[in-house]
Amino acid sequence: MKCGHQLQALIALITLTKLALSFLPPPPALHSNYNTLNSRPPFHLQSNAENTVELVTRIIKSSPEISPTSVTVTTDETDPNGSHCTLTVVSPSFTGLTTLKRQRMVYKAMWDVMDTGRIHAVDGMTCLTEEEERS
Repeated sequence: MKCGHQLQALIALITLTKLALSFLPPPPALHSNYNTLNSRPPFHLQSNAENTVELVTRIIKSSPEISPTSVTVTTDETDPNGSHCTLTVVSPSFTGLTTLKRQRMVYKAMWDVMDTGRIHAVDGMTCLTEEEERS
């Protein structure tokens, strides 16, 4: 009879837990353009290294907030799909900004393409003013 009471108590506990969890709100989206994992392209269809360089260069050069004078993008040769890159961006817009604020500007320009999974990671980023590049 003791096992019966323990089983009933366990069932009651599980029922109460499910009930409590049903009142919790769903988790918030990470970003307004949040995509689920199912919306990402299959691994074998993601960009290759050559396309990554062209894509990132085009996105950063077209950013009116950054208006770069120079963009250099390299990919890791050991990354088969080219989803990791290293950036050097030179822009007069970076004058007077901290390194963190400069990098945030670049990430903001790249966010949509990173959100889709085409760019998985930026392994390194250097953001310079024209004066810093010359010295």
